[in-house]
Amino acid sequence: MSVEITGMKALQKKLKRLPPKLQRSVVRKAVNAGSQEIVKAARREAPVRSKNLKRALGKKVKTDKTKQHITAEIGARRGKNGAHLHLVHEGVRAHLFGVGKLLRIGNNVFMGPIQHPGSRPNPFLKRAFDNNHTTALSAMVRKMRTTLEPEAKRA
Repeated sequence: MSVEITGMKALQKKLKRLPPKLQRSVVRKAVNAGSQEIVKAARREAPVRSKNLKRALGKKVKTDKTKQHITAEIGARRGKNGAHLHLVHEGVRAHLFGVGKLLRIGNNVFMGPIQHPGSRPNPFLKRAFDNNHTTALSAMVRKMRTTLEPEAKRA
């Protein structure tokens, strides 16, 4: 895969003229804008059995000053009902659960073991990234262009 962004070299030159703190600020805002596009796409791609998974999707932008990296993690946010995201995304093999235990599912009580049939993987996060990475890149470039001008004037 190759993506060509017109005017990127000029943006990089402007960015290098800024002090390190302002550089991080500009790039962090750009990464935030790009990752938001992927989150929107992931919400569109997510299965709709209940809307919990869609509501739980979010992003976290992290800055590592020592390595000079800014990354975005996209997945289920903490405290939301998305703890099962990895099970939906990667799938589950058939397995036994509740061996020797009483299990309550709704108003029904069962004595284990119970055979779980498993589920096929639904890699909606990967699809969201693969189908929308160019949109995310263009959002990043747009954000860099709109943010660089005011920051360059302030510096």
